[in-house]
Amino acid sequence: MPVDHRDPQIVQARYDEVYAPSLDRPDDSLVISVDALLLNYGVFDPIRDRDSERLPLALRMLDLDNVRGKTILDFGCGSAKAGVVFAKAGATVVGFDVSHNAIVTGRRRAAVNGVERDVGLCVMTGDRLGLRSETFDYVFGYEVLYYLQGDRFSQEILRVLKPGGRAIFCEALDGNPLLRAVRTVARWATRSINRTGGRALRMDDIHALFGRARVATYPVNLLGMGKRFFPKPDRIGRMAVGMLKRFDRVLLNRLPGIRPWCGEVVIVVTK
Repeated sequence: MPVDHRDPQIVQARYDEVYAPSLDRPDDSLVISVDALLLNYGVFDPIRDRDSERLPLALRMLDLDNVRGKTILDFGCGSAKAGVVFAKAGATVVGFDVSHNAIVTGRRRAAVNGVERDVGLCVMTGDRLGLRSETFDYVFGYEVLYYLQGDRFSQEILRVLKPGGRAIFCEALDGNPLLRAVRTVARWATRSINRTGGRALRMDDIHALFGRARVATYPVNLLGMGKRFFPKPDRIGRMAVGMLKRFDRVLLNRLPGIRPWCGEVVIVVTK
């Protein structure tokens, strides 16, 4: 009988396995800052990449410099790297994840960074948020939507947002047949966490999920997806990725209609 990689118990077990090593990490390795967060997600040059990588774009949409006093839901928070950064900037943060090990590590991270009073973390699933309606100014997530099924989670996101609040997600985008083929081969050729059922989103998926709210999409990285060949680039690798991104700037500015062919997207949903 085939294994259903999207079964909640299987997903939880897989993520607990992924986060198990973090339980033994020393405290000093849990210190996090904006720069460290960007580096963790592959942003090696925040100035050059400010318009071509999802996380710098998302942090600008979130207006990180002005979140003091705001409430933020870290949706699928993992070990709360982003959530702790938000709290250090002055926000009150609630985060959840399906993995118990991730939440244990996240609570340690919050304590190590001195924001444990401003960060509340719990084990929970995205389709049944045990949270009051109209509570959050922002919802933030990094590569979480493409692991979820159905539209229950999108209804929950809109429910917990305050009127005028925004949900900001960094996701993989599926609009390029060539990239889709490469991802399919890579998924089954490697023992990737994506075996839990993650699927890049199409533009139609995004607008269908959040149809009754205002949705804006910001696709990035067409040729720039070549960065995947340089996960920790040396000087030559950075030069190569920089060249691909320069080509992207020219192509996407001159031919904006090909933006849906990009491999990544920032989604901004306004209630």
